[in-house]
Amino acid sequence: MQTSNLVKGQEFKLGTKQFSKKEVIDFALLFDPLDFHINEEKAKKSIFKGLVCSGSQAFNYFYATHWIPLFGHSVVAGLSVNNWLFKLPIYAEDKITCSCKIDEISMLSDENKMVITWFFEIFNSKGELAQSLELKILHRKN
Repeated sequence: MQTSNLVKGQEFKLGTKQFSKKEVIDFALLFDPLDFHINEEKAKKSIFKGLVCSGSQAFNYFYATHWIPLFGHSVVAGLSVNNWLFKLPIYAEDKITCSCKIDEISMLSDENKMVITWFFEIFNSKGELAQSLELKILHRKN
């Protein structure tokens, strides 16, 4: 996708995903080995009452498999991740959806570069907001 054609407010649907119990456990064993991510019996006794994804698992999935194929070619550097909110747990086997929109575009004095502030939202199968975050990226104009 051409970054020079992007506009503030533009929204992109990044698809759906349903993490299996195995995917939740495998990810958590590497990155977030807490009982409610890796042990189904202990997760049932936790505040969540079931196996839940690690906080970063859903975003990392959509970023790597959907956002990077669209915009990765223009990335110069990541600048910040802000206001990452975990509003609701994401349960194993729940179908989630993700979208992102452009909150801000700042042109730089170097006319070949621009800063884009992306706002990501992840919803559970009931349509409830589970996570949101802001990602600020330095892009090449193309």
